[in-house]
Amino acid sequence: MAPLQNIGDAFNRELGRVEEIFGSAKLPFMFESASAVDAFYSILAFRLKSYGITFNGKAGEYQASMLSWPVLEKAIQSAKVWKGA
Repeated sequence: MAPLQNIGDAFNRELGRVEEIFGSAKLPFMFESASAVDAFYSILAFRLKSYGITFNGKAGEYQASMLSWPVLEKAIQSAKVWKGA
């Protein structure tokens, strides 16, 4: 996907909220260990990156952690197989 362009104020506020949430992660997961929260946020991290949005600092570390999480990688591969079915 192409990077987002012409992002409005409402989107920027929401993006800031997500960055704040990601920045509160314990690392490498949101809490002490992997949970459903990370499953949810890993998809969000993936979608944001597909639009060219990556965070800096601790929020960026969490996003990178989610993007390299084997569970997400397996889900993406499964989705590719399912899409081809």
